[in-house]
Amino acid sequence: MGLDLILLAAVERAPVDTEVAVMVAEAFAALGRATGAPARTDTDDGVEAAALSMALTAAVLGLRVRARAGAAAGTADQAGAALAHRLDQH
Repeated sequence: MGLDLILLAAVERAPVDTEVAVMVAEAFAALGRATGAPARTDTDDGVEAAALSMALTAAVLGLRVRARAGAAAGTADQAGAALAHRLDQH
């Protein structure tokens, strides 16, 4: 539910309300930290970790959007599990 509210705020309110835009940016930054965004990006490893974090954040958001758009029951969950499994292999 929380991610749904962040997405709604990002689409509906952030473009016209700077306070909401700041809160959405903070929420996305927290999501980035949860997916491994590094504190520093001034090294090759930091740049790669930041890119991976951004990709994972995009995948999480995309899966949530697909689930809300009526994806078949469990499909988004299965996709998330498949992504996690694939990442564990590398």
